[in-house]
Parts: sequence; structure tokens; C-alpha cells
Amino acid sequence: MLTDLEFRALRPVGKIFKVAHQRGLYVAVASSRVVSFRFDYRLNGRRKTLVQDARHRSLRFATACTRRAMQRH
Repeated sequence: MLTDLEFRALRPVGKIFKVAHQRGLYVAVASSRVVSFRFDYRLNGRRKTLVQDARHRSLRFATACTRRAMQRH
């Protein structure tokens, strides 16, 4: 499980890399320092991804977790 401190310490390392949190939520960090929260889910047997952009780290990690919880219900 990813914490807010670990999230803030993430830095780009070449290509896009993903850090998993839980229940389909993960953080994707691009080489351009753009961070996005992504939530993978299934709808009618097909995999979908919901992306929440967190440019310049203005979206807090806890907020993304709350939004993911609301999307699941």
C-alpha cells in the first residue's frame, strides 16, 4: 500500500512507470514529471481505465483514494 509520503517522493525514471496502491488504483509517473492516478476496472468483461490527472502534485493522494472508493460503489 502506497502512503502519501511515498507518493510525494516519486520521481521520473526514463519511461512511464507504475506504482500499485490497492484494488486497481495505481500511480503512473511519466518522464515529463506528469503524475496521474489510474484506476483499472471491468465493465461487461472489458478492462477500462479511469485517469485522474495530478499535474504538479495538486491532487492529493488521499483525494484520489476517496474518489476511487466512490467510483467502486
